[in-house]
Amino acid sequence: MRLIPRNTFAGILCILISLRLALSAIIPLAETTEARYGEIARKMLETGNWINLLDTYNSPFWAKPPLFSWLSASSMALLGISELSIRLPSMLISIATVILIYQFSKNQLNRGKAQLAAISLMSGFGFLVASSTVMTDPSLTFSVTLGLCAWWQHHQKNQPHWAYIFFLAIGLGLLAKGPLALVLIGMPIFIYLIIQGGWIQAIKELPWIGGIFIALVIPSLWYVAAEIRTPGFIEYFVLGEHVYRFIKPGWTGDLYGFAHTQPKGIIWLYGLIALLPWSLICVIGLIKCRFKKIIAIKKHPLRIFLAAWIFSHLIFFSLPANIIWPYYLPMAPAFAILLSDYLGDNPRLSKWLIYSCTCVTSLILVAGIYFTITHPGQKIKSGKNVIQVWNKEERGPNSQLHYFSTKRIFSLEFYSSGKANQIKNFEDITAIIQNDSKDYVVINRDDFNQLPASVKNHFEKLTNGDDSELHLILLKEVS
Repeated sequence: MRLIPRNTFAGILCILISLRLALSAIIPLAETTEARYGEIARKMLETGNWINLLDTYNSPFWAKPPLFSWLSASSMALLGISELSIRLPSMLISIATVILIYQFSKNQLNRGKAQLAAISLMSGFGFLVASSTVMTDPSLTFSVTLGLCAWWQHHQKNQPHWAYIFFLAIGLGLLAKGPLALVLIGMPIFIYLIIQGGWIQAIKELPWIGGIFIALVIPSLWYVAAEIRTPGFIEYFVLGEHVYRFIKPGWTGDLYGFAHTQPKGIIWLYGLIALLPWSLICVIGLIKCRFKKIIAIKKHPLRIFLAAWIFSHLIFFSLPANIIWPYYLPMAPAFAILLSDYLGDNPRLSKWLIYSCTCVTSLILVAGIYFTITHPGQKIKSGKNVIQVWNKEERGPNSQLHYFSTKRIFSLEFYSSGKANQIKNFEDITAIIQNDSKDYVVINRDDFNQLPASVKNHFEKLTNGDDSELHLILLKEVS
């Protein structure tokens, strides 16, 4: 039994996906996450180095595994370098996640609830934003979802192919985000078995030898190759990124930025906001029924499993202080399935929610597209507009592009194809004046105001610093 006609269901998903892709095609890569990962993928394509992620041309990037870079670099190789091509893999992975939970929900529940689960996941604000953003979390979310759905179906029906898919998902997770994938897949299973029992059966039913081979053979080849090429990678990535980052607030060992120190437990607020508008519906429903329906979860093993999936992730990410909002994503599919299981018993309400929430999300996307077209570059931390001006200049053969900043501005590096060089001292600007070439300097408006008049006189302003939130001014050396 379907809640809405098949064509309507497909149409809703196509509208959401198309609007999100349209927005992703016109929004510049923004600081810091998107621009950094975009530049890493661009360097991979340029250099042909598919083993080591590169922070600069001369130093590796040890903070993440390569899956997101492989996909983005491959997309740019096929479609050319653009915002859409570099973001497209995230959307394809997100679509795969939606299809996965639709099939899982249809198999475990019914078609109507599967429709509601798929649409509620795709139309949730956080998932929709992440679905076309250059970062590692969409691929991690898919890996975790595939692993947990595969384990559940094998555990219920003892089908060997699902067991091997479970181990394959672990391998993908190791390439998507690293050992964290093992935790996010293992914790819900562990908690579910504590509640329901069946440990011996669960252990015996998995093909451990073949499964471990599948899970480890491809990831281990890359991990070993990366360590051989750049010794120290495994120690930094495994201990630094997966232990110290979580147990040491304000961890200072981060080589590539800073620790995102937040109040512990903030992940609950992130999840509540990112799951809108569906989290609001959930809260209203819980208040209205006074939590009576929640008691029924004891009679439904699937609901127990989904609840273990959701709360194990939220509790795990409540412990560290170094987190960011996309960490909620791996539990979003479980939330969508569980919500659809409860709401799907009321077809009239479910239909109304599908149409109303889709309209709200679509209108927000349309508004975003309109604003981006009418105010290009505004309210976005990106240096694209400055580089566009620089590209129109008739530059000398030895002319160089520099940007003055104490922090890397990755969007300048990405849009200049790696030609933008960072300088950190005012003395470096003086040195530029003294060399033989006529160079260009990008500088923040506030820093420009601190330059002595004797230095300013050597440059012509090509932009005024009002074209993005970075307030960047492009200077052309004229004397």
